[in-house]
Amino acid sequence: MDNTATKIEMYKAVEEVCATHHLYWNTIEGFGSAFSRFATKVAKLDLLISEKLSAPSIAANAAHVSELCKVLVREIDLLLQHTIDRLASVPAHPAFYHSYHMARKQEAH
Repeated sequence: MDNTATKIEMYKAVEEVCATHHLYWNTIEGFGSAFSRFATKVAKLDLLISEKLSAPSIAANAAHVSELCKVLVREIDLLLQHTIDRLASVPAHPAFYHSYHMARKQEAH
């Protein structure tokens, strides 16, 4: 769960940066839609992990929840790598560009 926890920290940092710089990325075609999908998936992942931690259940259900978490992490990572990173790659708004890329680097720590 440590790797997932690290990823969630990075995902939340990305969410915070995007919320802070909403006025900028709102002008980038496709970013709003991609960010909405990202935020929804992060919320689902957070909910699954919270449920798993607060109500330990039978092993089969716990395994199912763990698999759902892995699927969501893969989906979020693909969304970031193939869509959001590309849309955020133009440094037209330096504060957003820098903050976004710093948030993404949190995963490596």
